[in-house]
Amino acid sequence: GLASFEWDGRTNDGAVAPTGQYTFNAEFRSGNGVEAATTLLSAPIDSVRVGSDGFSVALRGVGELPFSAVREIRNDLYSSTGSVGN
Repeated sequence: GLASFEWDGRTNDGAVAPTGQYTFNAEFRSGNGVEAATTLLSAPIDSVRVGSDGFSVALRGVGELPFSAVREIRNDLYSSTGSVGN
């Protein structure tokens, strides 16, 4: 099932993490092993672009991704957000 989490932008010692690109991943136990889980993130959609290679979306704080990476578009009360997966 889905499990939500939030990161406060701080390192393990409580200091503010430096500006940069970060990644995240998740694993789960399956039988006697560990398997990679599909991860999703939610971010405001800044724009949708149509190019010669198809649609892409610009997600705030993430960058531009192909529309094929979008798993859900939701209209929240104040902003549209898109969930993208790996």
